Amino acid sequence: MCATEGLPVGAFVAHGRHVDALRRALRKAAWLKAGINVTPFAEGDATGVEAAASLPDADAPSVLRAVHVTPLGAAAMAAGGAGLPTAIEGLLKQQPGESTAAVRWVPGLRVRSAACGFGRPATRPWAAVEVVGVASEGCESGGSSGSGQQPFTYSELFAGIGGFRVALDSLGGRCVFASELDESAQKVYHKNFGDCPFGDILEIGTEEIGSHDVLTGGFP
Repeated sequence: MCATEGLPVGAFVAHGRHVDALRRALRKAAWLKAGINVTPFAEGDATGVEAAASLPDADAPSVLRAVHVTPLGAAAMAAGGAGLPTAIEGLLKQQPGESTAAVRWVPGLRVRSAACGFGRPATRPWAAVEVVGVASEGCESGGSSGSGQQPFTYSELFAGIGGFRVALDSLGGRCVFASELDESAQKVYHKNFGDCPFGDILEIGTEEIGSHDVLTGGFP
């Protein structure tokens, strides 16, 4: 599995019996991803992923799990493992009498990767419904305005509650993608526009964003 462009991501893959030790070491090094950080793992085997997802680690010591790290940890691994916690360094080495190392690093692995049982949605959250926007006087949302402006498409990252969308819709824009991490802001955005933004930007592949004419980013 290849690393993707943008912020580095990745996970350590190990059998369930090693997950607790992995998480402790990663948390101590501030490498453990916030939120969901342990997923099932069955590379190229959807049936195996479903089976792994149905079993807790304690009951399935031989089932593979992926423990996901922060961009800081993924960047360090991409640079050769600088700052790698000693406990994990030992697990990455093949031990006497074992055919493989207890843990392996998989660059580019995301929580929503197919190998982790989540996969990619076939459509964007709003692909099946008409985009709902805020219209200004003499201008329909998602279309051209009365002043002769040409319609355009846009994607918005770190969308918040949709401030950029209000402005761009009023100019004839049509939103084709939105991302917002905060759950409260997501709920307000959905109430305002009828669309639910994607969450963590680190879990979004470039192919999910697709083509657009304008890209906005509501950075903190």
